[in-house]
Order: sequence, then structure tokens, then C-alpha cells
Amino acid sequence: MACLGENAPPLTAVLGDIEREVTAKNIPMANMSLIERRDYTINCNWKVYIDNYLEGYHIPIAHPGLFREIDYDQYRVETFPTYSRQHAPMRPASDVEALDRDRRFLRTEAEEEALYYWVFPNFMLNFYPDNLQINIILPLGHDSTLTIFEWYFEQPGTGGGWESMQNSIAFSDQVQQEDIEICETVQKGLQSRSYDVGRFSVQRENGVHHFHSLLYHTLSQSIPRR
Repeated sequence: MACLGENAPPLTAVLGDIEREVTAKNIPMANMSLIERRDYTINCNWKVYIDNYLEGYHIPIAHPGLFREIDYDQYRVETFPTYSRQHAPMRPASDVEALDRDRRFLRTEAEEEALYYWVFPNFMLNFYPDNLQINIILPLGHDSTLTIFEWYFEQPGTGGGWESMQNSIAFSDQVQQEDIEICETVQKGLQSRSYDVGRFSVQRENGVHHFHSLLYHTLSQSIPRR
């Protein structure tokens, strides 16, 4: 991610407290390396994909596998000047109901959570208990988007470590395929002649509202006045 503008702010100002928070979580980023990259071409506007990423109310219905992993009642989104942060605590091993389900991350009682950072306008950092995902969202046209996924792990070695890593990638790919279906359906809905505008959910769409506000401000500054 790079900005070539002469008046671009320093990267540290854009990322805010992300580095400090990741360090405090003891996430071993220095020991992680790129393991796999996948490119997804999606039939939707890039802003539709960002909207979908920034709200979590579709998780219980659209992402049953992910819903089994996180404590959805504790899911929340916090906004900052140039980015937002989504918290999703992982369900503990003592969750009796969750024990009866197929779990990807069956953890101990140690506090763990998935962290999702979105940096305006098109960059995401997704931290899970065993990996980091980087997403870059690039518009290809008004109704087409390229989503670049990269997975970073500590060197998994062979045997069980390698199998666990492949399972994590497959899990992420499943979530991505579910998101693609949602985004492409929303794009079709936006073409409806009966569609106008909707209202934001105060509880669930503060991240989406934040994105739209930043986008409006940026475009307002860049359009020359007559």
C-alpha cells in the first residue's frame, strides 16, 4: 500500500495505534511469512465489498462456520480517523453448545479474539489465532472488483502443522465465497428501478457510515469547484 501524493501523511499517522495493539496481543508478525495468495474477481462495485466487510450483522446467516467460532454477542466495531477495528472474541473451549459443533479454532480458556482492521480506503488486516490475512481491494470497473488475499503464517513445517495451515486457508476461502455471493446479490439489487436509499443501522453499521463519511470527505476535497 503506497500513496504517491506530495501531501500524503506519514504511514504511522494513517495506521494510528494498530501497531501498538498488535504488539500488545503478542502476535508474532516478525516470524510470519507469506504462504499463499489468491485473487478473486467479484461482480460488484468495490464499495459494495467494503460495505460488506465493515458490518457484521450478516455473519449469523451468511457465515455459519465463522459464527460458530466467535462470540457474536461481543462483536463490535470501533472507528478512528483513518481506519476502523472490529473485535470478535473467539468462543472458549468451555462453550458447551459450541463443543457440539464443528469448530476450526477450539481454544483453551485463554482470551483470544479475531481482530479485523480496515484502513481507508481499500486495505484490510485480519488477525486470527494462527494467521494473518491481508486483503487489498481494487476496482476493475463500476461493477467489477479484484480482491487480493494473502495468508501469512509462522513456518508450519510438515505433518500436522502443514495440515492445520491448509485448513485455515480453506476456512478463509469458504468465508470469502460466502461474501462473494452476498456482494454480487447486493450489486444486482442496486440496479433495481425501485431501489433508492436505505438507512444505517446505528448498532450494526457504524463502520459502514464511517467509510461513507470518509469517502464523501475525500471526494469533496478532490472535486474542483467552479
